[in-house]
Amino acid sequence: MRKLDRKLLVIGWDGADWKMINPLIDQGLMPNLEKLVNAGTIGNLATLDPPFSPMLWTSMATGKRPYTHGVMGFNEPDADGVNIRPVLSLSRKCKAIWNILTQEKKKTHTVAWWPSHPAEPINGVAISNFYQRAMKNTAKHWPIAPQSVHPKQMEEHYAKLRIHPSELTGAHLFPFLPMLDKLGPSHMKEVQQLRHLLAENSSLHAAFTNIIRTQEWDFATVYFDGIDRCCHEFMKYHPPKRDHIPQDKFDIYKDIVKGMYQYHDMMLGRVMDIAGDDATIMLISDHGFQSDHLRPKNIPIEPAGIAYEHSQYGIIAIKGPGIKKDSLVQGASILDITPTILQLFDLPIGQDMDGNPLLSIFENPDIPKSIETWETVEGESGMPSSQYQEDPNFAEKMLDQLADLGYIDKPDKDKTIAFKSTKNFCDSNLARAYMDGGKIPEAIEIFVRLYQEHQKPWISYRLAVCYQMIGQHQKCRALIQQLQDGGFYDNPIMETIEASLLMSEGKFLEASKLLENIETKVDHTYGGLYLKIARCYAMIKQPVKAQKAIEKELANNYDNPYAHQFLGIIHLNHNRFKEAYECFMEAISLEYGMSEAHYYLGKTLIALGEYQAASNALEVSLSINPQNNHARLILQRVYQTHLDKAEKADQIFQDFNSYCSGEITIVSGMPRSGTSLMMQLLEATGVDIFSDGERVSDDNNPKGYYEHEVVKKINHNPHWLKSCNGKAVKIVAPLITSLPYNYRYKVIFMERDPMEIYKSQEQMLLRLGKTNKKQIFSQGIFQQIEQTIKSSKAWLDNHPCVDVLYVSYNDLIERPQDYADKLTRFLDKQIDLSIIQKTIDPTLYRERSVSAMESS
Repeated sequence: MRKLDRKLLVIGWDGADWKMINPLIDQGLMPNLEKLVNAGTIGNLATLDPPFSPMLWTSMATGKRPYTHGVMGFNEPDADGVNIRPVLSLSRKCKAIWNILTQEKKKTHTVAWWPSHPAEPINGVAISNFYQRAMKNTAKHWPIAPQSVHPKQMEEHYAKLRIHPSELTGAHLFPFLPMLDKLGPSHMKEVQQLRHLLAENSSLHAAFTNIIRTQEWDFATVYFDGIDRCCHEFMKYHPPKRDHIPQDKFDIYKDIVKGMYQYHDMMLGRVMDIAGDDATIMLISDHGFQSDHLRPKNIPIEPAGIAYEHSQYGIIAIKGPGIKKDSLVQGASILDITPTILQLFDLPIGQDMDGNPLLSIFENPDIPKSIETWETVEGESGMPSSQYQEDPNFAEKMLDQLADLGYIDKPDKDKTIAFKSTKNFCDSNLARAYMDGGKIPEAIEIFVRLYQEHQKPWISYRLAVCYQMIGQHQKCRALIQQLQDGGFYDNPIMETIEASLLMSEGKFLEASKLLENIETKVDHTYGGLYLKIARCYAMIKQPVKAQKAIEKELANNYDNPYAHQFLGIIHLNHNRFKEAYECFMEAISLEYGMSEAHYYLGKTLIALGEYQAASNALEVSLSINPQNNHARLILQRVYQTHLDKAEKADQIFQDFNSYCSGEITIVSGMPRSGTSLMMQLLEATGVDIFSDGERVSDDNNPKGYYEHEVVKKINHNPHWLKSCNGKAVKIVAPLITSLPYNYRYKVIFMERDPMEIYKSQEQMLLRLGKTNKKQIFSQGIFQQIEQTIKSSKAWLDNHPCVDVLYVSYNDLIERPQDYADKLTRFLDKQIDLSIIQKTIDPTLYRERSVSAMESS
């Protein structure tokens, strides 16, 4: 079958998880999915944050993150500035896959994708996610939601296919509730919820199967919310029973989730029978659902808090002509779905899409085609009409139903309050999407505004995390303290952030004690917390404790890719290269888009002598994160030294400056080599100085030290460097090799006779009262000074983003005229000799070597 002739069905099961599916397949309870699995390729599908279904399913349908596609939650402010409404297809700012395929003249159908109301005028049948909702207690006079079917003349046809909850009898419910005939009125709420679930998803199944039986189709998709909604209501009763669950309720409801999966399997079987063996079938879910010990006991009090029950991986299973059989796809993301569908139809992938086609699913993959964007391609795409006239009464009923399902809070009766609350929730989701996409400044801008307007705990917490990520620790601590005082979040979570803040401040002993205390409080329900603890232990150079903590994390949640990556780093640092390789491969198999995992894999493969494989891994790392100049440097050396590809190495080397974020002037050298004098000189010439002024002048440096406390933490946190862009900062030689590779640096390195440096440091200690007598000359300390100078200069001379000017302290004092032109050319800034002469105080040149005295 040629790609252009391909017939593709995409079936969405919201919340489906392999942790639930695999045991059921093993028990023979999902035979149709087992058939699909054995005939094709399967894998995990990494979700996004926030894990809210309308946002996620829109990302799957567009290949774009929420801040690009525009869907920000379950409901949204109306354009009238007064009312709120359920999220609509109108909210989407870009084309979905069915719009692109419509433009390409493919016969395309879509059923109940969330959100898809009003139904879009695509080249086929479109049924919106309002179609199946039962707003009446009986099936009589049950009107179909306006504009929920396209074409409109098909409304009555599909309206008749719906199944009302009242039509379901005990026979339909007994497979899920074997004790149904013994249940009293106190269980009617749960029974009605199950009835609605089955009726609504059966309605969608009836509509979808009717379409693919009676209509011509190239592409058809359907979305079922049954598993997700069922899990939110009944997963707490799923075996094994947990201590806080009453035995009587466990006995009644324990089979419902299993039954819902089996019911979906039955619907899948029917679709597969209709489609035939030649069709390509893709089954996907937007996220998973915690079904084991990671099930949260309590749901945080915040909007859409039920999403804490989700897990980070959904599912993908695909079979069809040209698709690998009985195979595994690794590292797939929900952003990859639309690019993969385009690849299946031999259509170009938009360069503005955040995902990539899953080429590893194909037996013989073709090189993907690309297009700048599909948004400007002309032609009828079937995008929804902006002329949609909303029925306020129906919108209100839909909002009430969303509230009943737990997705949103009950809208306030005061429209002003409801509007503002909804807007804030959508804005906070936008900020979270920015965080997830690595756009931290954009996230902070939104969170700060929301925090100023109303200090909700869930806003404060995420703003604190953003501040922590960019190294603004004081702001982070203030917010964490507020949350701790209010008791809004579990102490182990808050205390782990506090431990990382202590370490960033160099308070390692306090951090270590706090970590040991945290470990006594953590149980298996704290997913991801042991990873944070392990990272903290690593920062305070306790690798044994770090490894034990990360092993606990993996025992608790093996599917955490960052835990595998972290364990790999530990193995790599201890030269256990085969173990490191396995860890990085496991991390990548779970989440392919982890640039760091590919980077560390490349370093590991170099250590193993696998240079071609290493270059591949580093290329992938750079394709994900082009800003990682350290990976670029390593890759350049691999091509130059090991693969004999000089031309390729030269090209990579030329790319360095293109991926630098700015330029920073750095004054460096050993302590007591004249670094403070050079900072004084730069300040006098009008250069902006990065200094906190905390270290005041004294007898050792009467004109000041020009230091900043954060510089000492550059090993652990280099984020503060962005504040130095266009400025000058003092970084002493022992720290200079910790400079990241994503800036251009102009380094003025102060040189001074090592014996003078030694004597000056000794005299400084005497003046500070840290020693009460002149020390006997230490050969070891002197050699350490010499070695640090040598290694620092070697690093600077080989750094691709560094221009360095070496300045002799002795010559600067004695012959300042030699440096006016040198500094002018180096800094591209006029440096007058008079300024240098006014700045220099020769009387402060106190510890002179014999050679220096002779030269003067």
